[in-house]
Amino acid sequence: MLISHFEERGIALTELPDGSSVPLVFSDAQREHLATRRGVGLFDFSFMGWWAFTGRDALACLQRLQTRDLRQLQPGRLCYTLLCREDGSVFIDATVWCHRPDQYWLFTGRRGDFGHLRRCAQDFDVAIAPLAQSHAVIAVQGPASAALLAQALPGSVDSLSYFGFRRHVIDGGEAWVGRLGYTGEPGYELLVAAADVLRVWRRLATVPFGLERLECGMQAADALRIEAGYIHFAHELAQPAFPAELGMSHLVRIGGGEFIGRGALRDSQTSSRRISGVTLDGRVAMRAPAGYEGRRTVRLTSEAFSPVFGRTLGLAFVERDSGPADVVYTGDGRRGRLARLPFRDPMRRLVRRSAPGLQA
Repeated sequence: MLISHFEERGIALTELPDGSSVPLVFSDAQREHLATRRGVGLFDFSFMGWWAFTGRDALACLQRLQTRDLRQLQPGRLCYTLLCREDGSVFIDATVWCHRPDQYWLFTGRRGDFGHLRRCAQDFDVAIAPLAQSHAVIAVQGPASAALLAQALPGSVDSLSYFGFRRHVIDGGEAWVGRLGYTGEPGYELLVAAADVLRVWRRLATVPFGLERLECGMQAADALRIEAGYIHFAHELAQPAFPAELGMSHLVRIGGGEFIGRGALRDSQTSSRRISGVTLDGRVAMRAPAGYEGRRTVRLTSEAFSPVFGRTLGLAFVERDSGPADVVYTGDGRRGRLARLPFRDPMRRLVRRSAPGLQA
């Protein structure tokens, strides 16, 4: 898809565990980061896992598989959710898109989750078809994302509310546009057939546009999602973590039947830890004071330099009774303070004004 185009251009790539590649940086990660915060960033998110659930038991299967009550999810709407293990720990986070009661899409950050989905679906009358090999995902993120799409793809986002999606025709080819993102900024994801994606990417990157716009890589995406307080399966979920520890108890339904891990979550005690933000005092590791080992230490699950805040930000699991602004030290001796998540949240007011329904 787009990767061969990026390779021909000499764009820096990074390899994923499944053997696929994604752009790491196009020009300068900090410039890309700031362009997304001030204008528009274009991201290739085609590495994601994407499956169609179709059949009489599509809803029942997904009710069993994940933690939200999808009976409330209307056609043309999507929601953020969790897939748990039998012990109640989070296997992966995901989004579910509802087309109709017998057809849904499920997205995760890993194509390798297919085996897990098939095992969970074996008792249901449902067909699961992978779509990631035949389609690409372009994320258009930033406060000017709607303006860019209005210029490049007229009519694609008119009146589309947050957590909504719809079909759009681009040069005679079918595409889908969803209003969501992974950066904390207003944004959209375009789901495009592989045969059309290069043409769409070039149009988004080159159409006359008077505001800041850059192609962006995963290095910028990672720093943006840390600022927004979003988890990553390879970091925050690298060790077993439970919804309450991730601040995601609101994603676990009360009614709507059983789901994988529900019994364990129902019987579990309150966790002694929670996820927190950490602001580090220096961009480079500082010399630890004598005896720091006896002070409160944290293991950062994620960290990145933030050009918005001018310092390194991180995520870490801390004791539940820890207070905001508590001083902590990382394992390598850097001094920091705990911080409430998200570090930056330009979306909060916009999401509150969005259409009602099952959302994040």
